[in-house]
This record gives sequence, C-alpha cells and structure tokens, in this order.
Amino acid sequence: MYELLHFNLRGALHYNALLTVLVPLGILWFAFSWCRAMREDRKLELRAPRLAVVGVIVLAVLFTVVRNTGIAFVI
Repeated sequence: MYELLHFNLRGALHYNALLTVLVPLGILWFAFSWCRAMREDRKLELRAPRLAVVGVIVLAVLFTVVRNTGIAFVI
C-alpha cells in the first residue's frame, strides 16, 4: 500500500499485483456511486452486484493459486 500511495506502480505490482489493480477500481466504483447519489439527491448506498462480488472472490482465489504454485514464473 505504501508503494501505491507514493505512485510507485512497479514497486506496488511487485509486492501485491492484485491489490494494485483492485484498489483503483474500488475507488472508481465508490466515486461513481457517490456522484450518482449526489446527482439524484438521495442517500449513498454502497451495494455491489452479486456477480461482481463473486467474480472478485474467484479472481482472488485463482490469483493466489497461480502465484503460489510457481506457474506464474513460467508464464
């Protein structure tokens, strides 16, 4: 997280590539939800689609397996 906050993308990818990709996507999702709530003059509700949550969980599990089995070094 330190590397990402200091805009050192290469260092952040080295430490945790999945977090480096998901944090900016999460920030964009939050900003979109906030802007939409302000535009429609309603309370901010942070709900993610079920398919998105399942997709992120599956991606995290696959990323963990690939990174820890050594397959990532071959690719």
